[in-house]
Amino acid sequence: MTLGPNLTNNNLKRSITLGRGILLAAAVDAATGQPDNDGWRNMENISEATLTVESEFFEHFDTGAGLRVRDLRAPIQITGTFNFTLDHSTHENVNFFSGGEDELVLFDNGVDTAVSAGDNVALTTAVRPGRWYDLRNAAGRRMMRVEAASATFAFGGANAGAGTTLTADQVEVDQITGMVRVRANSDGDFVDVNGNTVPAITDTDTLWLVSTSAPGTIVDPYESRGMLQVPTRALRFIQEYSFSATDIAGLTDGQVRRRIWEFWSCTVTPNGEMPMISDEAQTLPFTASIDANTLASPNSPNFTVYSPYSTAEV
Repeated sequence: MTLGPNLTNNNLKRSITLGRGILLAAAVDAATGQPDNDGWRNMENISEATLTVESEFFEHFDTGAGLRVRDLRAPIQITGTFNFTLDHSTHENVNFFSGGEDELVLFDNGVDTAVSAGDNVALTTAVRPGRWYDLRNAAGRRMMRVEAASATFAFGGANAGAGTTLTADQVEVDQITGMVRVRANSDGDFVDVNGNTVPAITDTDTLWLVSTSAPGTIVDPYESRGMLQVPTRALRFIQEYSFSATDIAGLTDGQVRRRIWEFWSCTVTPNGEMPMISDEAQTLPFTASIDANTLASPNSPNFTVYSPYSTAEV
């Protein structure tokens, strides 16, 4: 009889677990309990993942004999949490962290129409030297990716038609953020790109967006809506947990093992800090409280672990 480990058993060697895996998430259809029509989304790289199961007990102690003796210990609550950290700040993941939906959302509901001649949108009624102002259309919606050459600006007057047109070298448009400013020097004077003073303009003038020749061209037309909601998601963790065939003598190709963890319904919330400035890669930590979902899995409603192999293989 061998009391020590069986060092020749390749199945045991395959059970040596490494922390590796892929995490998928899906919105849950309330009617069926199954992932909805949008399917599973790959959450990209996971730098950490931990499953915690905690039990809470009611305890009663009898002191009738003088010595305090526990005579009852009954479980009253068992909770499970799945903590994970993402280190790919995709649009979806940042949106998920901010408490919104994790699907891609069109910027500003897709409203980004051009400003036509005669619209004359007042960006500010008191333009300041070097200050940035949001580009907006006639409906008041922010505009992104407006090409500087396609936009016409003016200052002063009761409306743009009565104002003075600014030349392209007197204004600076930040195409990424959708902002504009009238150039200024360190003394606070309005100047053009060559440092020449812009005549007549003062900080009591209105800055007008007169027109754009075309709608703002959005390269990445998505926004992450910080709605601070608590989304519910099904999570699927596909865990690769053994070494490859080349690492263990006697294993053949294709015998690398996986476990599939199905968390049928989880309340997912941000858990900790997302570094905004750091020398390390930005990370997004989450906690998923594991809830019961009897529609998805009547026999194991909280989570199920699959080992998709035969008894001989496992």
